[in-house]
Amino acid sequence: MKLILTSNGYKESPGIGVRLLEFLNKDPSHIKVFLVTIGGAPHFVEEEISQLEDLEIKRENVFVFEMNEEAWNLQDFDLVYVCGGNTFEYLYKMDETGLREKIIDFLKKGGVYFGVSAGSILACPYICTATWNNGDENDVGVEHMNGLDVFPLLLTVHFKEEDLKTTESLAEDCDYPVVALTDKQAVTMSNDDIKIIGEGKKFVFNKLGSYK
Repeated sequence: MKLILTSNGYKESPGIGVRLLEFLNKDPSHIKVFLVTIGGAPHFVEEEISQLEDLEIKRENVFVFEMNEEAWNLQDFDLVYVCGGNTFEYLYKMDETGLREKIIDFLKKGGVYFGVSAGSILACPYICTATWNNGDENDVGVEHMNGLDVFPLLLTVHFKEEDLKTTESLAEDCDYPVVALTDKQAVTMSNDDIKIIGEGKKFVFNKLGSYK
């Protein structure tokens, strides 16, 4: 599987965008994007589309899915791009629309996944980290914490060094290593090869392996 999971996209770290194009390995003008959002914030969606245009991906090839209908078939897309927002609301709507299964199948068939904030946390086995450091609230009453489980570690996003002690303490109760991403970092996975890229010190808590 191929994933790029970010805290804040690539607007503060253009190298992450370059890595995305490397993963896609296709003429940008021909790349088709399935952009997932929970709706209600068109200016954020516009910002994401503008970033994709910066990579020379055509606006007309970006299809916005607000999870207010049954999930589309993803076979004609190259990239699933999941935006930020409330992680619990995303999880609720992914289950409700059937998008969870569609994304997992898409990745198994060679598609690329790009996550921003909540979109990154959703890729993990569990989304428990969404609540850390004054994070998301479960306002929609989701009764489980099961993420897509397409990435084998946990992530916390928008990490700052002032969150160090709290994050370290919370990670001790987890059964998985926890990668803490700043807004200038991403974690990439190609098959079983996991790397942390971007600027600044890399933070992995409850570490069980090596992540370069």
